[in-house]
Amino acid sequence: MLIKCAKVSIILAACGLMAVDNALAAPCYGTHMPKKKKWFGGVEYNFVAERKLQNGQGRVKNPDQLLMLSYGILDWLSIDLKGGSGKITYKDSEYGDQDLSTGFSGAYGFRIRLWEDKNENSKLVAGFQHISVHPRCVHTSGGRYTAVADEWQGSCLGSLRIKQFNPYLGVKYATYDLIRWINDANRKRYKSEDNWGLVLGTDLWIRKNLKFNLEYHLLDEKSVSISLGFDF
Repeated sequence: MLIKCAKVSIILAACGLMAVDNALAAPCYGTHMPKKKKWFGGVEYNFVAERKLQNGQGRVKNPDQLLMLSYGILDWLSIDLKGGSGKITYKDSEYGDQDLSTGFSGAYGFRIRLWEDKNENSKLVAGFQHISVHPRCVHTSGGRYTAVADEWQGSCLGSLRIKQFNPYLGVKYATYDLIRWINDANRKRYKSEDNWGLVLGTDLWIRKNLKFNLEYHLLDEKSVSISLGFDF
């Protein structure tokens, strides 16, 4: 069974990576939460194929790699923390394409379980997440180019466990800001064109305390995230 689950995880991950090209995205985590005074941790890799900015101001892409850690304050309330690295690729009609080198990426948030059936198979979870990427600056013909990306996100997800799988579906509302400077001046802020999005995902339990996760975001952005985590 362990080998079978591992094979399915690899197939799901490969499908997710092929579905996107590779902007900043804050995954919703799904509906699994650590129990009271318990932890959940793991690794996560995110891709966004496309995030359009308002008024034709360009498009953003970026991959980020994160360590994630969640703590159950109560059985129905958890806090979520992440830290790692990320970069920004920005298609700028004014300054051309900018590929900013990898820098710090971090995130935090919380989730609340709104409802759960007595068998713990069906759940409804609301969450809030914030993620920020601070890549290194680059030097172009126009000068020193610096950028920071921020996303604030609220979501509501429902799930139904089917054997080792825990598929979920939901909606999210997110605000995305790209802030950039040229020579530490000429500061401009660009916002995302769309805010409402659709979330599709699933957990695959490889062992009792170990799971693989695959999550897609549609409508406001085209993105995918994959992660491997465990309860402890």
